Amino acid sequence: MTVLDIITRAMRLINAIDAGGSPEADEAQTALDALNSLTDAWGSERLTSYASARNIYPLVTGQQVYQIGPNAPDWVGPRPARLLRAGLIIPNSDPTEALERPIHILKTEAEYARIRVKGLQSTLPTKIYFDHWYNNPDPQGAVSNVGSANVYLWPCPIQAGLSVALYVPLLLAQFANLTQTISLPPGYARALVYNLALEIAPEFSAQPSPVVAGIADESLRKLKAANFRVNKMRGDLGRRGGFDYLTGEIR
Repeated sequence: MTVLDIITRAMRLINAIDAGGSPEADEAQTALDALNSLTDAWGSERLTSYASARNIYPLVTGQQVYQIGPNAPDWVGPRPARLLRAGLIIPNSDPTEALERPIHILKTEAEYARIRVKGLQSTLPTKIYFDHWYNNPDPQGAVSNVGSANVYLWPCPIQAGLSVALYVPLLLAQFANLTQTISLPPGYARALVYNLALEIAPEFSAQPSPVVAGIADESLRKLKAANFRVNKMRGDLGRRGGFDYLTGEIR
């Protein structure tokens, strides 16, 4: 299907166009903007992520803070919505046998603030903190690092050849244009069509029917249910620590 197919169906659901009709160019562009706003909003929700990706980034000896994003000076890649897991990749003479050692993720600013000696150095960092920052253009209009956030390693690594594996949620990408051909994970096409119908209804002075509103809600709930994965519970009697409900791990 194309992006225009999704938009056309959504507009028909609210009677913005007749059955068998097609939207005008300006109407289609308005709906495309709304569609991208909708997918952007879904990016802030955990259960609209359909999978995770393992992205590997190199560490520089003596560097503790790294900017990550599509235009970042350090790690070029998608700015993560959040970190699910992280691992330190320790090289081996045989690259296929490199060791990946889990790194504890500091999930809040308060956790990172509790580290008293921020500049401590070590061969192997044990903690990582993602600050969720979002860089905007500077007053001079430079866009070299727009959309970047910062990742902090602690202690500061001094061993050469290390890399970090970041496990991040995969989200729907922004749609480039109306003629773009797309393929979506199961359940996403229906949820997009019906929820887009609700999103654009005010702009077309339309009132979605209860049936459309109901299917929009049902399709999104089913999509989230399909994306919900329960981590295996495990006990660790005698060990001090807390249970992390976000990762399902005992610290």
